[in-house]
Amino acid sequence: MTVGTFSVRGTGRLMPPTAWRAAASAVLLALAGCGGGDTVDDFSPRRLLVLGDETSVITADGLKYSVNALDPVAPAPAPGASAPTGVDNPPAGPIDCRANRLWIQVIAEEYGFGFEECNSDPAGTPQRGIIYATVGARVADIAAQVGAHEASSSFTSSDLVTVFVGQHDILDIYASVTAADQCRYAVADPDRSGVAARSARERGAALGRQINAIARNGDGGRVLFVTVPNQGATPFARQQPTDFNRRDCLHNLTDAFNAGLRTDVVADGRQVGLVAIDEQVELILDDNDRFGFDDANVTDATCRPETPLPNCTTGTLKYAASSDDYLWADDLHFGPELHDLLGDLATSRVRNNPF
Repeated sequence: MTVGTFSVRGTGRLMPPTAWRAAASAVLLALAGCGGGDTVDDFSPRRLLVLGDETSVITADGLKYSVNALDPVAPAPAPGASAPTGVDNPPAGPIDCRANRLWIQVIAEEYGFGFEECNSDPAGTPQRGIIYATVGARVADIAAQVGAHEASSSFTSSDLVTVFVGQHDILDIYASVTAADQCRYAVADPDRSGVAARSARERGAALGRQINAIARNGDGGRVLFVTVPNQGATPFARQQPTDFNRRDCLHNLTDAFNAGLRTDVVADGRQVGLVAIDEQVELILDDNDRFGFDDANVTDATCRPETPLPNCTTGTLKYAASSDDYLWADDLHFGPELHDLLGDLATSRVRNNPF
């Protein structure tokens, strides 16, 4: 049995972003029926334990490192105050953390619970999602996040643990690169790779070992781990100096990290599942028109630089177009569309493959 992995391909027609989310779900359901005779277990997690960096963080104020949605209803005037005059469309209300969901919220809502950081549901949704992820986390920080969980609990077979980290590791290594040869990644013989690529592969392998430990720890959590998308395709990469091909360098470092991660994870397909968002991002970038994105919408960020994450909202975007039309919130972080897609991929992995 190998670790389950999914990528969603286009249907051959132009699709707006909202349409390809539905198409993605349909393709995943079809793929789930091709399991080679394996029986699909009905795994329903009791908790969602979130490890990683800011891509999986909701702050105590309900802010996300993406595009935060504003409540479309203008706030009521304070007692004794009059409504604004001379304004056709008063400012929208406060942040609505339930909209523009992070990928972890997509998973949590599939099972009917949420997070204390976004606990505004009057119906009293059970808050069984626990975020240990931290802003700026690297692979080396995952051990501390695991320790924070174990300080009050243990991993059980009914826990779903998500792990998404590695971007900052790749960027740290990239910051030390002074020549293209340091980034060279030899797929056939990784030991012949450049020094930077070897370092990236080692960090990916270290994360793989951490994931294995979580799956074996206590009664064993079920772990979903996410690959890092090509860092050479981000808006950040497109702004780099041209002294050598730095975009290719970032691409090679990403490939090396993901290769180390996928090689060292125990591929049992029961305790550990792979969500290959890197492959899906590549499909969109290779043929963005097919997925309903303009060229600029996959190369540019939608948030204004003067409102850095997590303070970017639907009211502080560069362009009049919806944030749903852009892959990237800022130069490095996912916009709402990629979060939705990643959440759908992860949920389908849990629902439709043995776990």
